[in-house]
Amino acid sequence: MRGRLYRTSVELRYAGGTLPEDARTALADAIQAELGDEQGEVSFTASPQPFDVVLVEWTVREHTPLGAIAWIDAAVDRVLMRTGLFEEFDVTGKVLHVAPVEWAGRIG
Repeated sequence: MRGRLYRTSVELRYAGGTLPEDARTALADAIQAELGDEQGEVSFTASPQPFDVVLVEWTVREHTPLGAIAWIDAAVDRVLMRTGLFEEFDVTGKVLHVAPVEWAGRIG
């Protein structure tokens, strides 16, 4: 395999308050299916604001950090479109992080 392993994270806000449990499950399953063999997890965090924040953390192999973060960002958008949740999230306000895996502790 060529390229380097990068740890990525994407945070985005659910604009509808608390994400319903069935939507959480559907979103997590769809992200897992979309990202396939790559390594990562999806978490849903409570925040002091009146909305949920979805955090997708994934490790991908790419040639550049820009390629890694663009790949995960596009994958999350595809999943949101496919699940019908795209317009319920603040997709223009995403927080994106990327670093080589050996620096992963510094993400965030």
